[in-house]
Amino acid sequence: ITTDHVTLDLNGNTIRCAPSDPSSASTIGIYARSMSHITIRNGRISGCMFGVSAAHASAVTIENVDFTGNTYIGAYLGWGSGHIVRRNKFNAITGYTPEAYAIGLNGIGSNGLVEDNEFRDLHRQPHSIGVGEGVGVLIEENATDVIVRRNVFANANLTDHAIGLWLAQGGSATVTYNAFANWQYAIASMGSITVS
Repeated sequence: ITTDHVTLDLNGNTIRCAPSDPSSASTIGIYARSMSHITIRNGRISGCMFGVSAAHASAVTIENVDFTGNTYIGAYLGWGSGHIVRRNKFNAITGYTPEAYAIGLNGIGSNGLVEDNEFRDLHRQPHSIGVGEGVGVLIEENATDVIVRRNVFANANLTDHAIGLWLAQGGSATVTYNAFANWQYAIASMGSITVS
C-alpha cells in the first residue's frame, strides 16, 4: 500500500506467502510503511514472516483478520500512533528460524487500542538458546496512552520464555478485562501500567 486513505477489505479471502524455503525467506503479506489512515479487514494472512508490516504509520485499523500460521510477527505497527487492532486472531505464530522470537502484535504506538483479539500458542523458536520469547502483544518503548482490553491471551501449554503482554521502557498502558493463561509472565512491564 503506497498511498494514504486506503481500505483493503479481503472479503473472506486469504493472502498466503508460500516461499520455497520458509525458514529463511523474508516475506510480507501487506506492506504499508509510513502510510496514514489505512484499514485492513475481513480475511486471513498466513505463511508470511510479517503478516502486516506498517511501521511508522498512523491511524491504521486492522479488524477481523486471522493471522494464524505466520512465521515471525503477525502485525508490526511500531513507532506510529492512533492504531486500532480489534477482533483479530494471532494464533500459532511459530517463529522464524534466524529469529528467536514469535510475536502476535509487535508495536501499537501511542494512543493505540487493542481490543477483543485472541493471542494463542505463541512460543519462541525451539532452537533458541539464551534469548527469545513468545509474546502476545509487545508495546514498544515510549508508546503512551495505549488501551488493551477484552483480549484473550492463552497458550495450550505453559512454557518458559512466554509473555502475554510486554510493555517496554517509557511506555504507558491501561489493561482491563483481559484473560491470561499459560504464560511464564502474563504481563511484564518496564513502563507505567494500570491493570484491572
